[in-house]
Amino acid sequence: MKGVKMSINVTLVPYADAINKIGSKKKGFFPRSCARRSLSVMDLLSEMEEGNIARAIADKAVVEGFMHKLFETLKKGDLVKVDGYGYFKPILTTKEGTDKTRLKDEDIVFAKIDFVLTVAGKEKLKDTQFVIKSKNL
Repeated sequence: MKGVKMSINVTLVPYADAINKIGSKKKGFFPRSCARRSLSVMDLLSEMEEGNIARAIADKAVVEGFMHKLFETLKKGDLVKVDGYGYFKPILTTKEGTDKTRLKDEDIVFAKIDFVLTVAGKEKLKDTQFVIKSKNL
């Protein structure tokens, strides 16, 4: 993507203060990124391999193998570190309708998997530009 100015479009969302009493609620916004497009793994690999579909397909097999192993590792309770970038961390919740005062093992499920940037990962993103496109008022 040579010559393409890279930036992230941002919309500002009002901050919902659910803690302070009326009259002393904090006001402001938090930024939320607005994706320009949604790329599949194959889209990224085709770009990376400069359109060579055969190499992109071979790469996709490696990515799928990595993702399978990643999920198996997370299911065992381990974190998965990607050196120089960050680590994958499971976020847990309870099944809908669960009595949260009497939790059992089977009540707990994965809510999502977060990717947490390390200092080195943040450094790779430090020159990102952000462009505020709108305020959600």
